[in-house]
Order: sequence, then C-alpha cells, then structure tokens
Amino acid sequence: MSCILLVDDTRMERELMAGLLQDGIPHPIEQAENGEQALEIMRNQPVEIVVTDLNMPNLDGLELIKIAKREFPLIPIVLATSYGSEEIAVEALQTGAASYIPKRRLNPLLKETVLGLLRTLEEEKIEARVLMRMTEYRSVFVLENDLPTIIALVKYFREGMRGLQLCDRMDRIRVCTALEEALLNAFYHGNLELSSKLKESGDQTFQQLAAQRCGESPYRDRRIHVEAELDGAAVRFTVRDEGAGFDVASIPDPRDPEHLKSMSGRGLLLMNSFMDQVAFNQTGNEVTLHRKH
Repeated sequence: MSCILLVDDTRMERELMAGLLQDGIPHPIEQAENGEQALEIMRNQPVEIVVTDLNMPNLDGLELIKIAKREFPLIPIVLATSYGSEEIAVEALQTGAASYIPKRRLNPLLKETVLGLLRTLEEEKIEARVLMRMTEYRSVFVLENDLPTIIALVKYFREGMRGLQLCDRMDRIRVCTALEEALLNAFYHGNLELSSKLKESGDQTFQQLAAQRCGESPYRDRRIHVEAELDGAAVRFTVRDEGAGFDVASIPDPRDPEHLKSMSGRGLLLMNSFMDQVAFNQTGNEVTLHRKH
C-alpha cells in the first residue's frame, strides 16, 4: 500500500504530524529526515502524498519539491512552513507544491488537507472513461450556502477537466484548489459576511457563527453564482456572491510575506499561485479565475 511520507529534520515535529494523521488516514506513515532520504523512499516504494518541512540539511523542502516535480509529477507535495517562511511558500506553490500549511495551524489543517488530497486522488482513479469523450462545455450554477454542495461542485469541474484532458492530475488538483478557495470566500466572507479575524482565536467561534447565519435572514437567502467555460485551451471560472463586497483597491499583494501571516492570506495566495489570472470586479463580490492549458 502506498504511504504518506512526512519529511522533517526534527523528530518531534515528525511525530507530531504522524500523531495528527494517525486516526482516519487509511495509509501507513513513513518518515524522512531530509529531502535526500525522502527521494530515496519515493524511488523505492509507492508514496501517495508528501508533507515536507522547508528548512532541512542536505536537501531542503523547496529543492525536494523541484526534484519531485520532475521525477514524480503525480504525487502531491504539501509544504509545512514555520513562522517567517511565508515568502518561500509563494515560491514553493509556484514550483509545484499542492498546498502549504503554517506549522502553527497543523491542527486541524494537516489532517483536513491530507484527507482532501486523498479524496481527490481516489476520485481521479475511479471516474474518467465517459468524460474523455467530451470536447468542451459551459455551465452556470446557483448554489445555496451549503458546504457539501460547494465541495460537490468542485468535484464536478475536476471531472470535466479530466474529461477534456486539461492539464495533468497535479495541475487539475491545483486549479480546483483555487476554485474551492474562491467558492469558500464567497460563502463565508461574501454571503455570510464573516471576518477572517474570527479564526485567529483558534476556537469554534467562526464555525458557530457561520452555522448560525446560514439560518438567519438576510444571509440564508443569498446565493453563490458560478459560471464555467472549459475547452481544450483553457479553463475560466467566475464566482459571484450576493454580499456587500469589499474595497478591491485594499487587496494586498498575495505574495507579500506580511499578508501571508494573516488568516485571509492563504486562500488568496493559492488562487494567485495556481491560476494565470485572478481578477475581482469593482464591487468586490465577484472573482474570475483563468488558466490556459
């Protein structure tokens, strides 16, 4: 059976990550002290996902991502960054990492990210024969404020991209990660008008208020509007919420390390790293994501 590979030069950090993944992850856990050991494992046994630290002796996390992108392009690699490494996270995402997780938020982001990638990889293996006959499609959706529906829609578009043979598996994962971030932004920050600052406390305040507003007017009556165009040359998604929007001019550079330290920085960085163009309308309640094949 393929394994989840944890790469960190500190044993305590590896054991912490292994403990967080112990329950609910249907794969054995392997560990490596640096990038060189990780590559040796990857060359000698099946690996499903790699989670790597950045700063390590012999071969660091960024170099590991660069080499693995060439040798193992279908294996997702997640970068776990310490405080102060946000600028390198930008380069890692542009180089080929599937995601990044600030170490200060390993719980719960590590398990959520790994489970999400495992779900995506399994679905990629199961579905594809009929979709490969598709040449193009365009679609429009109007979604209620419902997380399972949002996740299902991302899956739907991923299948469409596979059917059109757009990108390789890793790039499809990256594009759909950007789309999911845009949809979640429309859901939480647009329609429910929740501030990212509520996540800073680390408790359940953010999720509790989200659940409450899903049942209250005017939030419950708002919808998420999604338009998609997929063909052999490119993908284009437009996501619009019915919230009040925000001042687009106030959006900071998503690659700015200072911005990455905030809770709102991760999603914007992922969108800008994985898509060729990310453009907001003047109102701030609509974003268009575009990527060429």
